Amino acid sequence: MVKMTNKEILEKVNVLGEISSRKLPVKVSYAIGKNISKVERELKHYNKERQKIIKDYCLKEDDGTLKITEGNYDIDPERLDDFNKEISELQEIEIEMDIHKFNIELLNGYEMSPGELMCIDFMIEE
Repeated sequence: MVKMTNKEILEKVNVLGEISSRKLPVKVSYAIGKNISKVERELKHYNKERQKIIKDYCLKEDDGTLKITEGNYDIDPERLDDFNKEISELQEIEIEMDIHKFNIELLNGYEMSPGELMCIDFMIEE
């Protein structure tokens, strides 16, 4: 089992998608694919809770819909500190996931940046 915060998951998810589209050894590709599914499942829970917080703190249009300006939710300025605190608390929640791991030696001969390796470090067996 691997423990990560929602924030760490958010930081890794895009890079995982990029890595998964590469030609990699079958065992590595399989592990990354399985783990992306698990990460996305956790993100669904995160996004559901995030939407509740946004709905609570966002200004409303006259018809009751959430007010959006230039693609961003308009958060009530008087409640912005509370909004940021709740979002931060949500991001710091620690999640435990059963991660499919692989041996780093399987990556021999494959080029990866240090940032990409850091992104998948939780999948690599010692």
